[in-house]
Amino acid sequence: MRVLFESSMAAALNTSDDEPYAIVGAAETVTFARLCAAHRHPFDVRKLAAALCLTSGRTRRIGFEAAANNLMGESIAILERLADEGDDIALIASGQMVAAHPETVEIAKILLSGMEE
Repeated sequence: MRVLFESSMAAALNTSDDEPYAIVGAAETVTFARLCAAHRHPFDVRKLAAALCLTSGRTRRIGFEAAANNLMGESIAILERLADEGDDIALIASGQMVAAHPETVEIAKILLSGMEE
């Protein structure tokens, strides 16, 4: 599954935002990242957060602000949970995302309140 994620992410990163299928490639990356992250290995969970962030940016650029905020909020919630578990990389990444997108903090809080252990 990681190979599928890696190749999908590489393709998404090498696709210009101007290409019609840029959002489809980013969304496909999220699908593979979710499957990898299901095992809860921090490295894979951080990859999911990155894929959500990429898809959020692409979604924002085509004019779907609410959907982009939801994706970024989910990414921040995932990183916050990892940070709470002692992941320093996630702590740094989350702080940077919150600084760049403060409008998504409330979404992240709602998602965090619903996450089960």
